Amino acid sequence: MILKLKNTHKSFKHLTILYILALSLIAFLTIAAQIIIQSYIKTQYNDSRLVNLSGRQRFQSQGIVKMTLILTDTSRHLSAERKEYYLQRLDKYLNSWHTHHFGLKNGNLPEYNIVQHNSDTLNMMFNNLEHNFLTVYENVLFIKKSIEADFPITDTKIRAAVDTVLAHEFTFLDQMDRIVYQYDKEAQARVQQLKKIEMYIMGSTLLMLLLEAFFIFLPVSRSINKNLQDLTASKKDLEILYEELLNTNDSLIKTKNELVRTTEEKFRLEMQKEKVRSASIIEGQEEERKRLSLELHDGLGQMLTGLKLISEKFNLNALGNEKDQKTFIDLKKLIDDTIAETRTISFNLMPSVLHDFGIVSAIKLLVEQTQKNASINIEFYPDNVDIRFNPALEVMVYRICQEALTNAIKHAEASEIIIDLYKKDDFLFLEVKDDGKGIDNKKSNNKLIKNGIRNMQTRATLIDADFKILSTKGKGTRIYIKVPLI
Repeated sequence: MILKLKNTHKSFKHLTILYILALSLIAFLTIAAQIIIQSYIKTQYNDSRLVNLSGRQRFQSQGIVKMTLILTDTSRHLSAERKEYYLQRLDKYLNSWHTHHFGLKNGNLPEYNIVQHNSDTLNMMFNNLEHNFLTVYENVLFIKKSIEADFPITDTKIRAAVDTVLAHEFTFLDQMDRIVYQYDKEAQARVQQLKKIEMYIMGSTLLMLLLEAFFIFLPVSRSINKNLQDLTASKKDLEILYEELLNTNDSLIKTKNELVRTTEEKFRLEMQKEKVRSASIIEGQEEERKRLSLELHDGLGQMLTGLKLISEKFNLNALGNEKDQKTFIDLKKLIDDTIAETRTISFNLMPSVLHDFGIVSAIKLLVEQTQKNASINIEFYPDNVDIRFNPALEVMVYRICQEALTNAIKHAEASEIIIDLYKKDDFLFLEVKDDGKGIDNKKSNNKLIKNGIRNMQTRATLIDADFKILSTKGKGTRIYIKVPLI
């Protein structure tokens, strides 16, 4: 009996060593996962800053051009104080623009704690951008120094420099747009890589738990049964050993359950982190949309309006022949069309009415604007939604409605669209129905449609909303979301 007890003790000691080893491996996987995740989170912070800074380069270039045009506008009679004010702003913009350009190009921005190697694609894009950047920078610097030296703004060299700046500004903006998109694309790729790594680590952890079950918990059960059979001859010893084994088994089961609970909790937290990261990215996109909308409205819009006012001062009869008159009329029409298009783009990026008056007014205006641009009947029926909701929720619902309208008009070839927005109990409902050709999920390879649906699904998930899309080929499409308000 003593020998049996010794063998039993030895068996439990061996299993304890295996159990500690398994726990150590699981702990190692958990720590490694956290290290990798934290590293990627830091990279994501840098990515968001790089996207923001590259976007600011566009705005700063527009500000530089705007200041340059104001300073060289012969129709303006600037006082000495205003002239000095604009020169100081131009110098500030120009220095910041120059510093951030080479910081982004070299991947070295100490003021933002960013030091990284750009991809080959980004290096190539910055090399292609360099000529336009230096041309604009050098010519604006020349104009600034000439004005500071009190050269007349009608000087031929100054006017030639202004024309050169304007000629290269649009190309710079286009190339900068591509760089911003590339930064965002590479950031998304890193997020996808992080997801893969998280799945690999989770799979390894689950595999480790499975191996534990086979090589530790099952041997423990078998050992308990064998020892019970061997110790039946001594009732007292059997009771003592049985109690001991039961306690050990309970401890192991509790530990296993705790491991499973910990693993499930870790997975839930990681999913929550992913949701927070997605929400932050979308929030950043909305802020970028808002900033772009303001820049278009207050910057480019004002410049175009000023250009229109200047053109209206010209006397049509003072022009020479009919050809020149027709060209001037075409130019005024082009300016009007450009102003209208700028306002439309500014509205689509971020309608101010959404923040000022709420979701109902914003959708009404969206319907009106959409009907002006597309020959399609759109009906909007709001019901019991005369209150304001959470601003973030209103933005998400508006974007889903906007995406649904875009899909219906561009891809569904619908002749009628009906939008229902209503509140019932503690839920907000949005339905967008069209009589278009519908979606054939088995045969549809349209990436734009799939991306649109995916964008709507992502936004619905971030506000904990139910999202459904019902579509039959040739019978239209119905998009439905149910948003909890509590």
